[in-house]
Amino acid sequence: MALRGMRTDQEWERFLGGQDLLWKRLPRTWYEGPFLGNGLLGSMVYQEPGENALRFTIHHSEVQDHRPAEGGSDWGVARLPVGNLLLRPVGAITGVDLRLELWNAELRGTITTDKGKLKLRALVHNDRTMLLATVEASTGEEGFRWEFKPSPAVSPRIVREDPPKGFEPNPAPVTRTEDGLRITVQSLAAGGQTVSAYRQRGSGRERTYYLAVAHSHPGTDAEGRARTTVRKASALPVSSLRRTHYEWWHRFYRKSFISVPDGMLQSFYWIQLYKLACAAREHAPVMATTGPWVEPTPWPGVWWNLNVQLEYWPVHGSNHLELDAIPRTLAENTDVLIGALKPEYRADSAGLRRSTDAQCEDNGTVPVPGVGDSPRSAICPGRCTTSG
Repeated sequence: MALRGMRTDQEWERFLGGQDLLWKRLPRTWYEGPFLGNGLLGSMVYQEPGENALRFTIHHSEVQDHRPAEGGSDWGVARLPVGNLLLRPVGAITGVDLRLELWNAELRGTITTDKGKLKLRALVHNDRTMLLATVEASTGEEGFRWEFKPSPAVSPRIVREDPPKGFEPNPAPVTRTEDGLRITVQSLAAGGQTVSAYRQRGSGRERTYYLAVAHSHPGTDAEGRARTTVRKASALPVSSLRRTHYEWWHRFYRKSFISVPDGMLQSFYWIQLYKLACAAREHAPVMATTGPWVEPTPWPGVWWNLNVQLEYWPVHGSNHLELDAIPRTLAENTDVLIGALKPEYRADSAGLRRSTDAQCEDNGTVPVPGVGDSPRSAICPGRCTTSG
């Protein structure tokens, strides 16, 4: 298409529409599906394994364990899953027609079943850290339903090995209904909590689902924050919520325009830019190996031995310093970085362990350069370095 400066919303919408991701069959795994996020709340969309349902994974980049001395980044301060939101149609799913609209950061499309159709719109709201999903049912699908299934608060490392001996499991989540809200509270063995609050508006063919997640440690204020998010949002017109979400993303893209002759390469650039903005914010936790999304992985934390560097590599070249959490993270956790060294080095140095949580916490100390089997480690006066 001919580019004339990309001045209007219509020009931007038309241009980015050519880079959208499309699905003509039901995605069956997380690496096949659409993804949504705002640096805190993240969701991937694919078939619930073995079931006739569409899964929206629900994860939050602040949700983790808080026992650094008990298994470090693999277990003690590992990221923890939150749960899955399932869209259950009446009939058997026979096909999908889905589009992940980059311009609006919204998933839209149709799910076809042997009983009818479901029109879907879903986004993770940029400002409110909430999943907003609207479904409109055709005749035959009026009985569709949403179901939230909390996940056990177990490190994704479980996919490779058992927890350390004596590692106390987190309690089972507890769900209740109160004042029109469903609330799931996941208390933690180390104190604190993760809370999911959700409700549905509408009882006819068109219904909107609101879901928010909050995490707190060592306090227990997460429940109040999650409840407030859902109550305030569900009192507003859905069109108003969508508008404020769209406005942020429209401003975001305008800082990063690039066009290249290779259409596939050009789409790749814009999709990666969208993914980066889903996964990162300056005020959010520094990206873990899987961003805000949590799937089974042996690496359920922040890996500083190249992973973080590559994750944030596009930030400066694309003109998006508002996504860079690294300077803030290091500045806010200076005492932790100093404490990561052996006592004799702490007077004038700081160190960064190979893998940590978002607050740079882990067990053990940075190895001494030249000693042992950690050739990638170093301790430098006045600056941070990584070990591992």
